[in-house]
Amino acid sequence: QGEEEQDTEQIEMKTYLLLFFSSMILPLNSEHGISMIGETPTPVMDTVCEGSVTLYDSYGWYTVVTEDVNEMSAVVIEMALMEGCGCFTLHSMTNFRGRNCFLRTIGEHSRVEIGFGRVRSVSRVDC
Repeated sequence: QGEEEQDTEQIEMKTYLLLFFSSMILPLNSEHGISMIGETPTPVMDTVCEGSVTLYDSYGWYTVVTEDVNEMSAVVIEMALMEGCGCFTLHSMTNFRGRNCFLRTIGEHSRVEIGFGRVRSVSRVDC
């Protein structure tokens, strides 16, 4: 019986150690970008959208807009530069009224493309 008890104790010890070390490895989960055994990997996505539109005038001055601005001093623009993600609408009047131009592509947009030169409000919109 002594040998049989020893075998049982060794099995119990090995099982304990296996569970102990497994518990140290497995807590890594998909919340941290790592999947657990048997779990479908899901990438962790950064959902923050950081985009901007920069309005340039003919004197080289510029205004950077990253969120809604419902009233700004009349900026007579020569060009608008859209960067990052998101879309913007330029408005010729305050409070998002008047003529407008929807900017959906990254890059430079000339005054001719926009269709008007005086921008009084800018809205950030879904694309």
